[in-house]
Amino acid sequence: MVKILRFVKKLSLNIMRKNQFLTLALSAVFLMACNIDDQTEDNSSDSEKMKDPNSYTSEKREQKGNSSFVVSGELEGEYSGVAYFRPFERNGLHSWGITLIDQKPMTFTVSFAQTSSEPISAPEEGLYTLGINPGNRKDDIYSTSFEYFESDPLKRESYSVGFGETSGVLEITKSTEELIEGTFAFSAVRLEKGMVAGTIEVTEGKFSAVITR
Repeated sequence: MVKILRFVKKLSLNIMRKNQFLTLALSAVFLMACNIDDQTEDNSSDSEKMKDPNSYTSEKREQKGNSSFVVSGELEGEYSGVAYFRPFERNGLHSWGITLIDQKPMTFTVSFAQTSSEPISAPEEGLYTLGINPGNRKDDIYSTSFEYFESDPLKRESYSVGFGETSGVLEITKSTEELIEGTFAFSAVRLEKGMVAGTIEVTEGKFSAVITR
């Protein structure tokens, strides 16, 4: 009987880990799609600026929102960049998320995302848990990741919330159809071969994100 219980416990842990990695993979797909769209928008903005430099106003730059936060632990530094949010759907899979990113050069991305088989609406004002979302909105958990690019955009260090004793909180202080503002803080780990290889703390996080389509 003891052996059976141990087997069931081990099987449950393996299933849970697979679900966690699947959720993170889905969030990564969402983030990559957003980044591709953002790069396309950047190229359009550059072309517009070359045609008429005076037409590229500070107002257009501000349409990308802003964000800032402090990282300590395995990485150290103060980061700032743009911020946007968007609903996303592909092949029946719905995602909704907030992306923080700097550009030229790109040194980091932060993603708060949810995935579901049904459309997802923007969050209302309030507190939300950061971790690993099981693929529904029952717990209002936002899958959260931090990616750091030191010199090569193809080489990255990825940190995730929800493994081990990591946790975090996202507070939405303003939520409209065009603008979402809030604050955040979380701890995250970098995994190598399924084991924790590094830990970071993200504090003093704040953002003002605009919708992107």
